[in-house]
Amino acid sequence: MEPSNPADERGASLRRFLHENGLEGLDPASLDQALTHRSFAFENNLAYDNERLEFLGDAIIAAVTSEYLYTTHPEADEGRLSKLRAHLVSRQLLGRRAGEMGLGGIILLGRGERETGGGKRWSILGSALEALVAVVYLRLGYATASQFIRRSILQPLAGVVPPRGVGDDFKSALQEWAQRVCRIVPVYARVGEEGPADSKSFHVEVKVAGRLLARGSGARIKAAENDAARRALDKIKAGEFDDLAGSLPPA
Repeated sequence: MEPSNPADERGASLRRFLHENGLEGLDPASLDQALTHRSFAFENNLAYDNERLEFLGDAIIAAVTSEYLYTTHPEADEGRLSKLRAHLVSRQLLGRRAGEMGLGGIILLGRGERETGGGKRWSILGSALEALVAVVYLRLGYATASQFIRRSILQPLAGVVPPRGVGDDFKSALQEWAQRVCRIVPVYARVGEEGPADSKSFHVEVKVAGRLLARGSGARIKAAENDAARRALDKIKAGEFDDLAGSLPPA
């Protein structure tokens, strides 16, 4: 009996994943960058990882989610819609859904990440799902990406949307964390804007001790800052900045 070929086994796993998630139109090889974590890229001297795709996929998921909520919640005001969107696109829920879809079994991780359970970590899985959405968009177009997001992400998560009135002040929560752990406050900076004067979208980033925690977007600067804080808190909960306090000088 001939030994199995790892490349053939991976190809079969990728084809099975695409079939189970209604993405037969994608070439399995096109998934490799979306599934390449930076730890794997570093260990294998690759010139790419999935972080650029993650950036694009995050924006596409946010856009489709906004449209989905706008049409499915006609009674909701802007504040309520923003809270619902923040909940649905949180790294925790995206990571959970990515795990249910089977992304943990096919993501490419460095040895250290793999041995410490990176394939089950919400932050890593959520990022891979965002990168996958970007590949669907780039290869198959926005309409197909929108259908995939609705069918495979939003509809399965609809049951965990928080009830009316539930929502956090993410900026306050992040400031409390930063002051407790790092003894300083977060710093927000506007890094871009787009759209006409009466319908702008602002982009900001939030840092602590010069370290970039996250970026966010919103129709107002305060909304964009809150979105950035929400994304930073998702990463903090996932353990991505556990080393930050230890890197600061003693008080």
